[in-house]
Amino acid sequence: MDLKNWKQSYRSLKTEVGMTRISLAGCAVALALLSFNALSKSTTVIIQPYGMNTKAYVSEKNASHSYKESWALFLAELIGNINPGNLDFVKESIIPLLPSNLYQETVTNLTAQVQMMKKNRVSTSFSPLEYTYEKATDKVFVYGFYTAQSPSVKAKREKRTYEFKISVENYLPQIVHMDTYEGEPRTLEVLEQLKKKEAEKAKKEKEQGVNA
Repeated sequence: MDLKNWKQSYRSLKTEVGMTRISLAGCAVALALLSFNALSKSTTVIIQPYGMNTKAYVSEKNASHSYKESWALFLAELIGNINPGNLDFVKESIIPLLPSNLYQETVTNLTAQVQMMKKNRVSTSFSPLEYTYEKATDKVFVYGFYTAQSPSVKAKREKRTYEFKISVENYLPQIVHMDTYEGEPRTLEVLEQLKKKEAEKAKKEKEQGVNA
């Protein structure tokens, strides 16, 4: 046996074993990081939203604006087309979408509306014309024509906007803001214009008061 060659082979083998151990340790660390990333990263689901021609996505705590637009359109049509026969159904459909901080107030308002509409036999209908997503406020505005009528009162038709802010919690939509009013959407631009008009009106009234 060539002792010199044996020692050299032994040293090479020892070095190779050491490098293998380092590689295995690196692989273990990489695997642990990948596993942690896979467990901590939420899955993104691609869907075809209700009433939309474009696809949308929803993850554990977020969603695309098209997903929010779809829910806003659905809710506006649901709330806007109430009649004495489906009032309870509408109420029960909305309640699961409410976060805890808005639950009691909304349920109280819906219950009062249910009782009033049943008593007066009021029916409503809503025909949406357009919907708009405002990125700055994360609001969706659904605009269209709203009609309210009852057996004793002539039908009243008006322009109406339904305004929503929809968040996502555990892949489920949550209504964090809901409002409805007569007229067109109150976007940031519109609100700023209204604010300027009110300021100008107040200024004129002040000047007229001074000159009187």
